[in-house]
Amino acid sequence: YEEGIYVGYRYYETRGFTHGEEWYNENVVFPFGYGLSYTTFEQTIVNKPILDGTKITKDKEIVITVNVKNTGLVAGKEAVQVYVTAPYKAGEIEKSHVVLAGFAKSPLLEPGKSANVTVKINPYEFASYDYNDKNSNEFKGYELDAGDYVFRLGKNAHVSHDTFTMSIDAPGIRYE
Repeated sequence: YEEGIYVGYRYYETRGFTHGEEWYNENVVFPFGYGLSYTTFEQTIVNKPILDGTKITKDKEIVITVNVKNTGLVAGKEAVQVYVTAPYKAGEIEKSHVVLAGFAKSPLLEPGKSANVTVKINPYEFASYDYNDKNSNEFKGYELDAGDYVFRLGKNAHVSHDTFTMSIDAPGIRYE
């Protein structure tokens, strides 16, 4: 358990964020979520205007609708991946730069066709575990700190198609 939360893609994405794109490119060939296909796709968040700038609540699922369009020459399916970047303050709860919060797969799409894919995310899925009250709020357990949370519709863990931001008011959200 020496690595703590920094295992796999969480390590590379966090270190790439802190050490720069040059370090990342020297150390990562295929980012987490990278996939090969015989065709190409475009992804856009359909309900971004409704979600962007709103509040995250403890028990309400975040429902993201993504339009996936096959822009290539052959039929194919595409993975829809949503990553979250949580607010981080040095010396408080450790957080990786990105966390995979939800994913779904498109149906088989013929060239030029599109479909809406829904990704449902429970906020608990991207909560941080504070085992020693690092943020000094007299709570030990899973919690979401107050601040802005950036949701990234990702091609993979490193490359984003689109983003939007939601927030949590102080004192944050706690999961007993």
